[in-house]
Amino acid sequence: MAITKTYNITANNGDVYADAAAFQAVHGMCGLEAGEFVRLVDDEPVGTITLNAGGNGVQVVLEYEDQAKADAHAASWDKAEATVTITAV
Repeated sequence: MAITKTYNITANNGDVYADAAAFQAVHGMCGLEAGEFVRLVDDEPVGTITLNAGGNGVQVVLEYEDQAKADAHAASWDKAEATVTITAV
């Protein structure tokens, strides 16, 4: 059974971005490219990204096949060199 996870991703550098694409240009795809973890439909990962009201981060909603895939994805994040803070909602 597919599950949905929501994450708030905030830049640690204090920068403000015009839109989600500008945030991704600096901080990467924010999980939206992670087809080995995120559920695929027509070979595309299922997820959305929206800039937050302050412009300093995004909210990412990702769909996974199951909890094991979601847990594996979260475990793969490189937190040691992170330029963002990721918070599960």
